[in-house]
Amino acid sequence: HARFLSGMLIVSFNDITERQQVVEALAESEEKFRAIDSASTDFIYSYDSEGRFTHANPILCSTLGMNDDQIIGKTHRELGFPEEQIREWDELHRKVYETGNTLRAETSTPMPGEGERFYEVVLNPLHNANGEVKGITGVSRDVTERKLAEITLRESEARWRSYIERSP
Repeated sequence: HARFLSGMLIVSFNDITERQQVVEALAESEEKFRAIDSASTDFIYSYDSEGRFTHANPILCSTLGMNDDQIIGKTHRELGFPEEQIREWDELHRKVYETGNTLRAETSTPMPGEGERFYEVVLNPLHNANGEVKGITGVSRDVTERKLAEITLRESEARWRSYIERSP
């Protein structure tokens, strides 16, 4: 920055090294997030305080048969999820907003072309500068194979218990 004042040249310098380092660190962090987000087999998503999607990773978009432009800004209801599922998710979101804490849960939902799927869900609060929850970010892992194996095992154990109880 330079300017003239009463025939004198005044020059001032601002050291932007620290700012440049912050910008570079942010760009590196965003690149890492994009790489994880794109490569993940888990659904990674976020919502604003009104329950509208603000992010949906590629695997979630692919599973729903939509691109992110069709998902971002929409609620579960606007995307056509079953009412029962919407109520369950709304309750999970409410708990995150009320407690301001991470919530872990198991849910199930019908997915296009796949039938009912089971998911482990982790919802994290996103806080504003005042510490208030301004949104939610989440990760859902498909645990359908494990859940179906657990159900089959319980049914098998119940059958064997019944056989043993009826045997002389």
